[in-house]
Amino acid sequence: MSLPNFFRERRSWFSDSWPLLLLAFIVGLQHSWLPGMFPDGHLYMSFGKNVFEKGAWLVPHLNPSTYPAFTDHIPFIFILEGLFFKVFGLSYSSARFFSFLFFLGTFFYLTTFLKDKKRWAWWAGFLFIAIPPLIKKMRFPGLDLPLMFFSFAAFFYLQKALKESKNIYFYIGGLFWGGALLSKMPIAFFIPLGFFVYFITEKKFSSFKNIHIYLSMLLGLLIFSLWPTLLYFNGKFEIFEKYLYSTFVHTAQEARGVENSSPFTYLIFLLKQTPHFFILIIFSIKLLKKDFFKVREIKLSFVFTLSFLIPMSFMSFKYSHYLIPIYPFWAVLASSFFLAKDSQVERWLKQKGIPALGIIACLVLLIFPLTTKSSRDPELVSILHRLKKITKKEPSYLAITNHLYPFFNAANLFSLWSDTEIIPVSSNLKPLVRAHRKISIKTDENWAYLTTKQNLNKILSMNPSYKVIDFFPEKESYLVLDKSLIKNGWKDVSL
Repeated sequence: MSLPNFFRERRSWFSDSWPLLLLAFIVGLQHSWLPGMFPDGHLYMSFGKNVFEKGAWLVPHLNPSTYPAFTDHIPFIFILEGLFFKVFGLSYSSARFFSFLFFLGTFFYLTTFLKDKKRWAWWAGFLFIAIPPLIKKMRFPGLDLPLMFFSFAAFFYLQKALKESKNIYFYIGGLFWGGALLSKMPIAFFIPLGFFVYFITEKKFSSFKNIHIYLSMLLGLLIFSLWPTLLYFNGKFEIFEKYLYSTFVHTAQEARGVENSSPFTYLIFLLKQTPHFFILIIFSIKLLKKDFFKVREIKLSFVFTLSFLIPMSFMSFKYSHYLIPIYPFWAVLASSFFLAKDSQVERWLKQKGIPALGIIACLVLLIFPLTTKSSRDPELVSILHRLKKITKKEPSYLAITNHLYPFFNAANLFSLWSDTEIIPVSSNLKPLVRAHRKISIKTDENWAYLTTKQNLNKILSMNPSYKVIDFFPEKESYLVLDKSLIKNGWKDVSL
């Protein structure tokens, strides 16, 4: 494709898609600066931050006491996130925008996949943006949106190679499949599975002899192999072995110790979250009848939806995040209704009504947003801010007694924004005393404490220089610090 044609096609795509892009930006990035998110979001942000701050390129790292070597995930996405933070800074906004870019990339390939049927592409994009679970996940810097992007991009180029008989697209698809493998390796294997199932259903057995398919897969595997190879030459190959055990044994087979769920869990989830999709698909089958499965894009999307859904349904551990790579195919199937149904009202809605309503909705959401404050651990955020405000230097450890706050909520949040490590302590303070003595004798590191009134006097008696600095009413917790850490002008809280 010549450069003029390339830019002409992109300009045409943008002119058709701008109302949907505007809607996606408002829905996905509304109040993206608000503090707080799902605890794993803080964890993944910390991994990205530590790529540059602590050199954690090969093995994700949180802090010395919690996840010194995190073996559940490959560091590829955290490296990309760290590069993004290096350019745009570390903030909730930059983390959410980083995640949102993968959604935009998927949206681009989804609508381009249907570009020969612009009307269908438009409605597929609209329904894709409107998938309720995806709206939530858009605002979370996890691994699943990158997995969705790399998986769908690999699918796009591989099917394009088969359709246009251009071998270069096989290798572009292989590059993206390598990215999918480095995002979440097991789920990425459903991409070649989908193509093999498609060859069988279409009786295209000669496609199994196409050497370029296997070379593209080899390219993806070679890209994935960079990680274990680098681990091996850095003397850390046991990290890869632990990753394989965590992925295939602890998660897929043992379900992380949780009770096995029904094989219908994902189907029920889709029924609850996207009932309108099922209705549209049913009406589409009714209107198109025998022609429904004759449409190449429908057949491909149907095969790939099942190629993801069926194997995952029989895995022991189920998590709604794992469904995210299905959503582009799901949107194609639901929007196929608009292949069969055309009316003047619909054309008006697409050309004038929905863009106008979209702009109005965007303005309304900007003026009256869905949320103006975070409900994720607001008191922990307040404690973190208070520590930063009143201390000359941050304490090395924050001991939280009596399970006042969930450990990982606190550990992930504090590791993101400070160097203070969280130490969980039960109502029995003996482990705290032992840990305090062990660490304090060998180092000059300082402690802070969040405790209940029940244990407050015991903690104050450990060191005469300890002072009660603040009281947090939600959990009736007291913040205790060594007075040597406190800035001048701060006084004790009246007990």
